[in-house]
Amino acid sequence: MSPFWDPMNIIKILKKIKNDPLSNYLVTLDDRTPYLGYADPINSYLEQYIFFILCCERLLKAMSIERRYRNGPYWSRKVGIPFTKHERWLAAKRNETGRFLGLDFDNLLIHSRILLDRASAITKIFLKNQPTQPSFTSFTKHREFFLRTENIPYSNHETYAKYVREQTGWFTSSLKLVRDKFIVHRNKPFQRFYGWPKYGFSEMEMLLFTSATDDPGNLGTDEHKVVNPLDLIFNIVDYLSFTGNYMKEQAKKGNDR
Repeated sequence: MSPFWDPMNIIKILKKIKNDPLSNYLVTLDDRTPYLGYADPINSYLEQYIFFILCCERLLKAMSIERRYRNGPYWSRKVGIPFTKHERWLAAKRNETGRFLGLDFDNLLIHSRILLDRASAITKIFLKNQPTQPSFTSFTKHREFFLRTENIPYSNHETYAKYVREQTGWFTSSLKLVRDKFIVHRNKPFQRFYGWPKYGFSEMEMLLFTSATDDPGNLGTDEHKVVNPLDLIFNIVDYLSFTGNYMKEQAKKGNDR
C-alpha cells in the first residue's frame, strides 16, 4: 500500500471558497461604481478575488493530480508494472500540470498578498470616520497599525482590530515572509522542495531551506519554512468572512440609528 492518501476533495473546497465572502455585501452599496473595468477599490477587490480563485483552482488541481500520481503510476513505474489505462491518463495529466507546479505556488502567494491589500482598502467603508486610521493600501501596514500600543483598544472598532491582531499572525509568519524573502526579494541562496509530511497525513507543501552563507552545503542551517497552501487559503477566506460579517453588522447598526 502506498504511503500517500488523498483526503482533499477539490470540488468541495472550490465550492466553499468560490463564493466571495465580501461580494454579496459590496454589490449593494449605493456609492459603488458598477462600470466594467473601472478600478475603484470595490471593483479592484472583486477582480482580485477572481484572480485568487483562479490561482487556487490551478494549484489545488495540480496538487490532487500529484498525489494521485504518487498513489498509482509512480509505484507502478518504480516496480516495473505496466500502466493501466487510468494510470496512463493520470501520468499524462501529471506531465501537463507538474511543470507548472512552482509557478502555481508562486502565483497563489503573490495574488493572495495582492488580495489582502485590496481587502484592506474595503475596510475604509467602516473605518473612514475614525480619528486615527490604518493603511488602506497595504495589509502589512494595516495590521501593524492595530498592533501598536496606542491603538489598543481601538475606538469603537476593537472587535475588528482584535481579530486582525490575534487571528492574522499567519500573514506575517508565512505569506509575507515567503512572498518577500523567497519570491520577490531574494537576498540569499535557498532550495525549494515539494512534498508531504512523513506519513502523508496532510496536503502537499512547499519547503524552503536557506543558509547563512552562500555555501549550498549549509542549506537548512539558517532557516527553513513550510508553506501549506490549504492552510493559507482557509486563513484568507476566514479573514474575509469575518470582515464581511463585521461590515454587515456595522451597516445594520447604522440603519437602526
